[in-house]
Amino acid sequence: MNWSVPHYLDASVASKIFTKEDRWRVIDTYVRENDNYHFWITEFVYYEILNVLKQQWQRNQISLDRYHSGIYELNSCIDEGLIQIDDDVDVKDLKHHLTIREIVNVYKIDYSDALQLITVLEGRWKNSVYECKTVFVSADSDLVEAARSLKMRVWHFGKEKPPTIAQQDVGGNR
Repeated sequence: MNWSVPHYLDASVASKIFTKEDRWRVIDTYVRENDNYHFWITEFVYYEILNVLKQQWQRNQISLDRYHSGIYELNSCIDEGLIQIDDDVDVKDLKHHLTIREIVNVYKIDYSDALQLITVLEGRWKNSVYECKTVFVSADSDLVEAARSLKMRVWHFGKEKPPTIAQQDVGGNR
């Protein structure tokens, strides 16, 4: 049986695809070979990826051609539906704003990271369960710790293997 599993990519992981950073092939292959999964980013992550590309170009870590190619590839992935932007959670909604603020205060992560967690917890896929439960993918240890504390299913990119469909509840991953 093919399970439809939503995955939310943090900028720390998604940007690797477009900058061709360390371990980029791992996440790129995972996204391209799992067509029964849905890959999402928040609108904030989209802009963070653009910023990562800009910073790497300005620091001469990538060429101007790689900068342009990265932006083209990002937009192509979105246009083709390989990666989708989730903007369902209204950051101006007082309820979400207060919850995001609380997450920032408790876990000492920034606002855009907290917004990602709220998007997974309160967004379109909030009712996903069992094998179809949303997977939050990040290489940011503090963000991973916060997500796990919030009982999210998490793939700590670069430190763990991706979760399998039949993965059992281990360490709050489900």
